[in-house]
Amino acid sequence: MSDESRTARQMFCELIELATPDEQDQFLTNHCSESPTIGQRVQSLLQAHRSSKKFLGGSRGISAGADSTADDGAPFPEGFQIDRYRLVELIGEGGFGVVYRAEQQEPMCRQVALKLIKPGMDTRQVVARFEYERQALAMMDHPNIARVLDGGATKNGRPYFVMELVCGQAITKYCNSQSMELVERLRLFQTVCDGVQHAHQKGIIHRDLKPSNILVVTTPTGPIVKIIDFGVAKAIHHVPGEQSSLTHGGTLIGTPVYMSPEQTTPGVLDIDTRSDIYSLGVILYELLAGSTPFDKKWIETLDAEQFRHAIRDVDPPRPSQRAIQLANTLKNDDPQLYRETKKKGTNLRGELDWIVMMALEKDRERRYPTAGALASDISRYLGNEPVRASPPSTTYRFRKFSRRYRFVLATAALLVLGLSAMVVYGFRAARLAKDAESRAQQRLLAEQLAHDEAKRARNETNQQRLEANRQRVRAEANLVDARAALDQMLLPILDQPESMGPIAMEVRNTMLREALRFYELFLERNSADPQLRAETARASNRVAAVHSSLGDLEPAEQAARRTVQLFGSLTDQFGSQSSFANELAESLSTLARILRERNVRLAEAESLLLDAIKLRDQRLAEKPVDETILASLANDLHDLGYLRAFYGKPGSAESPLMRCIDIEQQ
Repeated sequence: MSDESRTARQMFCELIELATPDEQDQFLTNHCSESPTIGQRVQSLLQAHRSSKKFLGGSRGISAGADSTADDGAPFPEGFQIDRYRLVELIGEGGFGVVYRAEQQEPMCRQVALKLIKPGMDTRQVVARFEYERQALAMMDHPNIARVLDGGATKNGRPYFVMELVCGQAITKYCNSQSMELVERLRLFQTVCDGVQHAHQKGIIHRDLKPSNILVVTTPTGPIVKIIDFGVAKAIHHVPGEQSSLTHGGTLIGTPVYMSPEQTTPGVLDIDTRSDIYSLGVILYELLAGSTPFDKKWIETLDAEQFRHAIRDVDPPRPSQRAIQLANTLKNDDPQLYRETKKKGTNLRGELDWIVMMALEKDRERRYPTAGALASDISRYLGNEPVRASPPSTTYRFRKFSRRYRFVLATAALLVLGLSAMVVYGFRAARLAKDAESRAQQRLLAEQLAHDEAKRARNETNQQRLEANRQRVRAEANLVDARAALDQMLLPILDQPESMGPIAMEVRNTMLREALRFYELFLERNSADPQLRAETARASNRVAAVHSSLGDLEPAEQAARRTVQLFGSLTDQFGSQSSFANELAESLSTLARILRERNVRLAEAESLLLDAIKLRDQRLAEKPVDETILASLANDLHDLGYLRAFYGKPGSAESPLMRCIDIEQQ
């Protein structure tokens, strides 16, 4: 809404507070002479107000036969008459008011929804704003928005709206009751975006979008979405220059779990259409993941300050993560539902995660600018086109993380520096030990040339060699201690779940790179140590996993190939029945999965999976009932079948998938 529109709205609300037409005309002369455009807008609203048969108050109100004392905030009884509307039953109650199903008796008979605003609000100002808001709501004409038909006020001044009666279910309940597939839910949600976009183009912000305000009606042609209560929250919300009584005591306009970060401050004026975009993101999250980003029961336990912190600063899990979390709670109770929910979470990974999280950005400048833009990105996803949404950049995520976890970063930096010093000390001691041993060998050669001094020189040399060996043992012990410190102090921290939020993955990746560098230094100094080579391979495997989880598939592939090379050499050295063979099979599966995700070298990916399956079978020959090996083999068979189907070999996909099913049944 433009500055001129807001100024005209404020002047109109002040104008209709004046008692007589003469006072109103004088007000127009005094305040609008310097701006003819604003004066014309206010004059137009005033004329509509005077010709609307006293839309709010006056002769419109509780009928003469009704008990005027009943308007004290208590629910009206069935059959109660408000103007030309007879109340039939109470059908809902919200933060702003109560909703009745009512019968309109003139000039036509029809069923309507009558929303009566609760008492205790600044009624004179609310009524004035409703008069203005009704003019704006009357301009909306969209099949997905329930129409506002009429309005008025009771005899005691309580304003009410008369709206189109929508007999439907909340969108989330409807989708669940119909067991709608992912694509159907997305297409239905697009129509919600269309309705919101239409209202925004008319200058109307909802401010309280939630499933109960988005109803789905079943028709012969299919389900139709109807958004209700459009503009009611805006009419109640205060306008610039007014002292609203609706936000005293910390009252918030909206429903907490669907509320945008900028709405969490009571009485805030800086609300625009992007606040509705955030609420749409919460609804889409719930439609896809089966839960809101923040648990509703948990939100209810928070005080005002904790609530504001959660909405403004805490990043919720991605929809795919939340769906998998919900699946894990069903693992023991309902295995079938567990598998379906986990599969749903897997399908949400990637572009759908990006779309939802872009709508839920804390910084509204990073959200979708319009509801139409959100609907268009969903269309691109459904059409297999690149979407506009993408994961936040590494710089942006690291900046957010560094502000939130300064202490964690400082501690991690000190830890890395300390480990670096230990490694440097270990290498220096090893170098000194090797130098001492070399000198001892040279003395031994000199002893052989000087036969007369042989006995004395040999004894002396032996003493030096013993001392050199002691130094070397101490140096090697230091190396072992340094490597143990690296394993025990650094890698366990990095292998913890994402307890510090999604951005901790970037720090984890950096520290894994440091760990890999140290392991490769060990390998350079002592390449014959198989355990050292194995630890280097495991560190490289961790780097591949981190890159893959961040979507950096090219460096993930490089790290995975390094892992396959190291475990391959260890398996060649110690045989296919060693523990290294199992780790080689895992690394082959990982590399194949990364190639499939990159959609490159799919034939190589198939060959890698066949090699992994061959290694699993060799291990099973020794341990035919090992559940760990069986589970890994089932995963490889599943990946092989999926890859062949994807690669255009559906006929050859059946065999590995059938064997996978047999193993799973075991």
